[in-house]
Amino acid sequence: LEAGVCIHLNDGPQTTAMKTMGAGWVRIDMNWNIMEAQQDRWDFTPFDRTIYNAKRAGLQVFASIGYSPGWASSNGMMNGVPNQARWENFVRTAVSRYKNDVRVFGIWNEPNLSQFWAGSAQQYVDVLLRPAYAIIKSIDPSLYVAGPDLAMLSSATISAVDFMKVVRQTGG
Repeated sequence: LEAGVCIHLNDGPQTTAMKTMGAGWVRIDMNWNIMEAQQDRWDFTPFDRTIYNAKRAGLQVFASIGYSPGWASSNGMMNGVPNQARWENFVRTAVSRYKNDVRVFGIWNEPNLSQFWAGSAQQYVDVLLRPAYAIIKSIDPSLYVAGPDLAMLSSATISAVDFMKVVRQTGG
C-alpha cells in the first residue's frame, strides 16, 4: 500500500517532506488556465518545476488536468465548458510534454461541484473525458487515464454516485 498527497504547485520542500513521511505519489494540478492563460502563449514553468521536484524526491506523479482559460470557456470562467478543439489541443500539448514524467492523468478536478464545472455530467463525458482518453492513449497506450476526480461532499451540485452513474451509463 502506497500513500499519496495532493499538492498544488510548489517549489520542492513539500515534496521532500512527503517522501520522508512515506508518500509514494503526489497529485498535482495541471491547470490549463495557468498553462495557456492567453491563447497560444504557453507557460510550462510552474509545472516543470513541480514535476521536477516530485521526481527528484522519488515520488510518482498523478496530474489532474482541467480548468478552462476564460478565452476558451463557455462562460468566460475556469469552470466553463471549453471549446472542444481547444481542449483537445491542450490535452495533446500537456500530455505530449509530460508523458515521460507523469503516468496517470486525471480528467478535471471535482466536476460535480459547480465552482469547478458548469457543465453537466453528460458534457463531462462528451467534451472532456472521451476526447482526452482517446488523445492520451494515442500518445502512449501505457498511460493511465483517471477520473472523474469527484468531491464526496453533501453540498455537491450532483452527488458523486449520481455523477458516476451518468459516466458509466454513457460509456465514459
